[in-house]
Amino acid sequence: MKVSMRNFQNVLRGQGKVLPEMSTGSQSLIPPIVPPKDVSNTTNDHERRRKLKKIMDDEDMEARLILKKFTIGREKETVLDIAEADNTNIGKDSSGIEQGIQLLPNDSLYQIYANWNLTENEMLPLYNPRNLNPYQFHSRFNSDVSYTVSPRLSVTKLLTDRWCELREYYTIYAGSPQYKATNAIKLGLERHSELEQELHRPVDTSILIGTLATCVSEAIARFEQSIKDIDDPVLLEKLSIQFEKFWKIAYGSPDVAKLSLDWSEQIIERLFTLITTSEAREVLVHGYVNLHNGAFVSKSEDLQRNDNTTSDIDSQRVLVSGVVDYFKLSNKNDISDVSLIEDIRDHLDYHFKDFIGNKQMIVLTDFLKDIVILINDHTSDFSVKTTDVKTRSWNRIPDSISVLNAAKFQTFYYRKMLGLLANESHDKDNKYFAYYSLLENARQRGLDVDEPVDVITIISILRKNYHLFYNDFVKLANGDKIDFEPFDKFMSQRTSIDYDVSSIIGITEQTLTDDFSSDEVPMHSHMIDKINEIEDFNYYEILTPKLIKKWTIAPTLRYFAARSAQFYGLFESLLGDSTAVEYHNGKTSQNFHTSLYNYDVEELDRHNSRASTFWNGSRFPTYTNDLNKCNYCDFKSKCLVPNHGLSGDLDKQSLGARLSEFMHLN
Repeated sequence: MKVSMRNFQNVLRGQGKVLPEMSTGSQSLIPPIVPPKDVSNTTNDHERRRKLKKIMDDEDMEARLILKKFTIGREKETVLDIAEADNTNIGKDSSGIEQGIQLLPNDSLYQIYANWNLTENEMLPLYNPRNLNPYQFHSRFNSDVSYTVSPRLSVTKLLTDRWCELREYYTIYAGSPQYKATNAIKLGLERHSELEQELHRPVDTSILIGTLATCVSEAIARFEQSIKDIDDPVLLEKLSIQFEKFWKIAYGSPDVAKLSLDWSEQIIERLFTLITTSEAREVLVHGYVNLHNGAFVSKSEDLQRNDNTTSDIDSQRVLVSGVVDYFKLSNKNDISDVSLIEDIRDHLDYHFKDFIGNKQMIVLTDFLKDIVILINDHTSDFSVKTTDVKTRSWNRIPDSISVLNAAKFQTFYYRKMLGLLANESHDKDNKYFAYYSLLENARQRGLDVDEPVDVITIISILRKNYHLFYNDFVKLANGDKIDFEPFDKFMSQRTSIDYDVSSIIGITEQTLTDDFSSDEVPMHSHMIDKINEIEDFNYYEILTPKLIKKWTIAPTLRYFAARSAQFYGLFESLLGDSTAVEYHNGKTSQNFHTSLYNYDVEELDRHNSRASTFWNGSRFPTYTNDLNKCNYCDFKSKCLVPNHGLSGDLDKQSLGARLSEFMHLN
C-alpha cells in the first residue's frame, strides 16, 4: 500500500493531534518563524466568550426602575425602561441611536453613547445606566482583547483619581479605547529604554530564533519528501508517534513561551542583578486584589479557586500587574557602604570559577542557599528602595496634586507587591506564597503551567542568560532536584514528559525517518555551525551533549515560577520603607527632580479600598474641581461638570446616583 501525505495526516489526527494542512508539493509544512496557535487555548477562549455573553444580572432592576426618574440631564427615557435589556447588545448601535450620535466629536463619546444607548441630545449621566460594574465591563468589552480573554488590572488602573475619576469611569464604559502614542509618550518610552539598557545589556535573539525555526521547517519539508513512497503501515505508525513527540517540543504555546521569557529575564535575571550589583530596572511584580473587601490577597490558600464560582470574572482574586522602573539596594545610613555587594561578589569569585566569555557560570541551587547567609549578616543596614520614573517635556513637575499623589501611590503599590512576593511578614506557613502566586498568574492567563516550553524558546533563554540557566537546565535534563520543595515534590510524583532536545538539534542532518533511539548523541555540528555564523558567539559552549539529549524534567512555567519565587524570597528582610519618584526630561535625559516618600501601608490600604469600591461599582465616581483638566478630556462636550450641569442644588441633582449607591450597598 502506498501511503500518501493525506493518509499520514489522517493517522495523526486519529491520535487526537490537530495539525495544519500538510503540503503535497515543495512548500514546507510549517511557516518558518511563526508557530501555530495553541488549539486548546482557542477552545478555552471560545468557551469563555460564550459564557460571557449570557451573563446578565437583574437583581438591581427594581432600583434601576426607580433611578430612571432621577436621571440627570436626560430628556426622555431610553434603555432603562426596558427590564429585559440585554448586555450583549453593548457596542452595537441600534439604528435610531446610531443616527442621533453620528455627529459626536470623537470616537470615545460615540462609543459610550452607543454602549449606554444614549441619544445625541442627552448629556452623560453621572452613573452607569447598565448593570455591569466597571470591572465587569472592562473585562468584557475592551478594545484590548487580551483583557477580555484574561481579565486583570494594572497598577495604574488602581490610581482612579490621578486625574479625574469620572473621566476614568467614562473611558471604561467607552470600551477602554487605545490612543495613539504622542510625542511625549514616545520620549518617555525611549528614556525608559535608555535607562534599562544602561544596566541590562540586551541580547537580540530574533535572528537566532528565525534561523532555528527555519531549520525545523526545512527538516519537516525533507520529512514530507521522504515519506511520500512509504507503504509500510507499521513504519507509518512509528513515524506518526515520533512526529507527534517532535511537534510538541518544536512548537509549543506562543503565550507560554512569552511568559517564560518574561519571567526568566524580568524576574530571575533582574533580581540576580539587583542582589549582585545593587540595582535593577524594569522588574515584574504582581498581586491580587479582592474587590469585595478592598484588600490584597496575602495567603496561599486564598489563591485557590472555588469550584462553585459561577462567573468567569473572578472579582475576589483580580490579578494586578506592574513593572517597577528601578530598585536600588543600599545602606540606609551610608550610601558609600557597599559591603553587602562586596561580600556577595567575593563569594561568587571564590565558589564559581567557571566562565563562558566574561560571565561566571552560576549554580543557582548553591547560589540561592549561600547568599541568604550573607544577606542575614547585613539586614539591619541594607534595604531596597522602590522608584518610579516619570518623563516630562520640560523641567517642571506636574502642578496637579492628584497627579503627584497618584505617582506616590504607584510606588506604594509596587512596594506592597514586592513585600507580598518576598514574604516580608516572615510567615513560615506562607513561605511559598510567591510560587503559588506565579502559578495563579499563569492560570489566569489561560496557560498550562506544566506544558513544556518549546526548544527554540529554551535556546533563546539560554543564549540571553546562559550564566544563570545552563547549569540549571543540566539539572533538569538529568532529573536532579533544584532544592525548592514544592517543585521537587511535584516533579517526583509526575510522570516524565518526553522532551528530547536531540530530536530538534540533530534534525538538520537527518530526517524524521531516521532512527533517533540510539544512545549516541546525534551529529549536530552543522546546525551549530549555522547559528554560529549569525553572531560572534560560540554556541558549542552552551549547546553541549549534557543538554542535547532527552531531558528527564521538561522546562515549564512551573520551573520558572519556582526559581522566580526563590529570587523574590532573597529580599524578605531587605525591604525598605523609602520610595521615590524621579522626574526626567525626555529631551535632555536629565533627572531634574526626585520626590521622596515613606511607605505607609495603612495609607495604601485605604487607597486600595477606595479604588476597589470604584471598580466593584459600590460607589459612584468623583469628579475634578479643576475645570482646566476638562480641556484635555474627550468627554468635555457632553459632561455635566464643565457644562455647568452641576450648578445649584447638587444634592438634588445627584439624588439618583446616591440612591443607586445606597441600594447597591444594601
